Amino acid sequence: YFRTSLGLNHNHVKEKTRGVGQLFRRNEDIDVIDYTAHKGFETADMDFNYKFEDVTDTLRSQGGFRNQSANLTYSLDFGPALNRRWDSQLGYFKRSGISDTQFIRMNETLHIDHYQNLATDYNYNLTSYDTRNGTNLNQSVSAQLRHRLYKNLTTSVRARGTTADLPNGSRYSYLGGINLNYTRTLPARGRLTVYGGSNYQINDNNLNSSTIDVVD
Repeated sequence: YFRTSLGLNHNHVKEKTRGVGQLFRRNEDIDVIDYTAHKGFETADMDFNYKFEDVTDTLRSQGGFRNQSANLTYSLDFGPALNRRWDSQLGYFKRSGISDTQFIRMNETLHIDHYQNLATDYNYNLTSYDTRNGTNLNQSVSAQLRHRLYKNLTTSVRARGTTADLPNGSRYSYLGGINLNYTRTLPARGRLTVYGGSNYQINDNNLNSSTIDVVD
């Protein structure tokens, strides 16, 4: 089956606010085009969305800007018993006018059920930010194996590598770890759960200038 829709919208926004002894005025014309489509297959689904937004500031000519965004998602179940699933996400955003920005995102995931108690997951992620200050390119690759023993003990082993190309250098990160989860039912509807795990990560920074990580 196939489903699609197209939306056209025009807004005129006029505001006047007085506060702290100052007068704030806003007078904008906003035109929006929004298109979506969905295609369903026997064992797959695909969604697409495109949005265009044009903002004209009649008070300040330099305040206008244009936004364009496009997103495509695709999921597929395949394999002898449909025991494999592939999910793909692609995203694009571009702003021109105020603070020119371009953003690209890609996320690819593969899940395989080898047996009822054994599965593996693989992931590739890419993000690219292009601003007046330069381009930031981030990539990561990860793999995980999960095994369940008698519905009580679940073991997961994972590995991940990331790279970041920045305007002032590059950063690398490597991680490996194992996690255990033991669950057992108890009388009177009780449950006992024990977690355990160990992870090791290496960060390698090759920057032309020092950086400070700020949280919140």
